[in-house]
Amino acid sequence: MNILGTVNLDEVAGRLLLSHPTRKQSPSVSLHALQVLSVVLITTVSQEMTQAVTNWAAQWIEIAVSAMRRLEILTDEPWKSPNGSSPADDEAWVRGEESKRFVYTMLRVDAYLSLITGRPPSLRVQELELPLPVTENVWTAPTIEARRQLYWFEPAGRTWTTLSAIVRDGLILSRNRVARTAGVPPLLSTDSHLVLCALQGEIWAVAQETYGLNHGTLDSRPSWQAPESVHFWHDCLVDWKTFYDGLEPSKAQIDDPAWNSLNQTQYRLCQLTLHAPLQLLESRQCCTRCRAPEITTMLRSWASSLESRRAVYHASQLLCLQDGFANPLQAPALLASSVVLCNFAGENNSYPDGNSIELCQEEVSGLYGIEKWIQHGGSSMVSGRTLCRSNLPELFAWCQERLAMFPQSLARMKTLTTLLS
Repeated sequence: MNILGTVNLDEVAGRLLLSHPTRKQSPSVSLHALQVLSVVLITTVSQEMTQAVTNWAAQWIEIAVSAMRRLEILTDEPWKSPNGSSPADDEAWVRGEESKRFVYTMLRVDAYLSLITGRPPSLRVQELELPLPVTENVWTAPTIEARRQLYWFEPAGRTWTTLSAIVRDGLILSRNRVARTAGVPPLLSTDSHLVLCALQGEIWAVAQETYGLNHGTLDSRPSWQAPESVHFWHDCLVDWKTFYDGLEPSKAQIDDPAWNSLNQTQYRLCQLTLHAPLQLLESRQCCTRCRAPEITTMLRSWASSLESRRAVYHASQLLCLQDGFANPLQAPALLASSVVLCNFAGENNSYPDGNSIELCQEEVSGLYGIEKWIQHGGSSMVSGRTLCRSNLPELFAWCQERLAMFPQSLARMKTLTTLLS
């Protein structure tokens, strides 16, 4: 059941913040009111959204972030452990941790909405001068004494290191091509996910600069060449994945495969954003200055580039990911992957030659062959389906089957099918 269809979302959020988005916000906005709004936003992004609901969510995340800045909860007071000497100290620690967890929840919602809508995120990583949240074991401890005892088993260093510092240091290491080992505090899978969310603002900016609807210069290029910034952020994401894949299970937190599914989905969707002009591929329309033949030339140039093959590889991995875990990015990831694969196949007029490389194979066993294909091209297939124009009907059917649970995305895919047929 879609509970969003039974409520007036503007009325809900307006009551929570005691104001309407077109009016000046009331100074009496409380953390509790924002927490309730966050529940509504989480419920919203956890299911496929109509365009109207998407616009509503994007509007209210901006209002929520503005209120968070006014409440000054994006920066932390001097670091304190939960080992206070009085009940008042313990209560203060709980309030501080509650505020911190709320901020990081909103960071996630903000990043998801950016990936879903293509809009810039409202939160910037440089604002997040907050230590990482304590682990669930500590946070859900039944008594104060139990919390104090469990706290000593927290991974060293993570309880006072801010997310902005972790991201900054990681980018420095990536820029200098240094292995991410020494100097990085121990991170859990949930922490690594926050790092990925924090990078969304920079990734969005690079994608906008590269693929924004201003293609007056792209159609004059002899071939599609992504700027250096795309390569830099591609490498940063690869470094993040290498680091994440190397994380060891921690006694402080039970390993949750759902986190792995979400991280894999978001990582590959970020890579798609970097290597493919998703909006152009789906609509096959550009700015008013670009005529249809010019757009066709641009799309054909992209489809023959190394960037397109990188995008196709990540799209293939997303479409073949079947781990049984639903997440907020599943529908946009499947749609973006389908758009990339079908456009790529539609520009490939060759016929299967029996030597197609399977892009859905495991990275461990097929990484060399896949990287060779990315660099030099050649015949390819996804889950046994050859990526060529003659095979588009089968590819359309498969992609629509993968999107069957998401009616909004399925309708958009059917529109693209009509455009490409």
